Amino acid sequence: LTISAAGLCSFANGIAFSSQTDAAGMTATTLNHYEEGTWTPAVASGAIAGTSITYAGRYTRIGRLVQLYCKITATASDLVVASYVGLSGLPFTAAVPASGHCTTEDIERANGGETEVSGAVLYFSPCGDASNTSTIISTITYDV
Repeated sequence: LTISAAGLCSFANGIAFSSQTDAAGMTATTLNHYEEGTWTPAVASGAIAGTSITYAGRYTRIGRLVQLYCKITATASDLVVASYVGLSGLPFTAAVPASGHCTTEDIERANGGETEVSGAVLYFSPCGDASNTSTIISTITYDV
């Protein structure tokens, strides 16, 4: 254990929770990874239509779980994923596929869709609307 002058604690090998009662199937009692950061989504397969599209991503990893956030924005309200599209650049490869949902700011128009992380790619199902959508957002949790 190291404590810096600013009061931050560092644990070289993680934080052990070994005094707890182990549940059936438990394989570890040490938290050994925490990380926050950004990632840059890039279209790897398929296409997204819209005016001046930008991509942004954030993540938090705690142990083996990654909480991934992806935001796709167009300067006009014409953002559409017409067919399945895959985005690369994930900060960690998924150990098993995980699914979730994507939403738009025009949620009352039911223009959201499904998302899935498989390997190192985040997939979006068809979503958006060529005359109503300027933002598509996905938040998904997966295991590494």
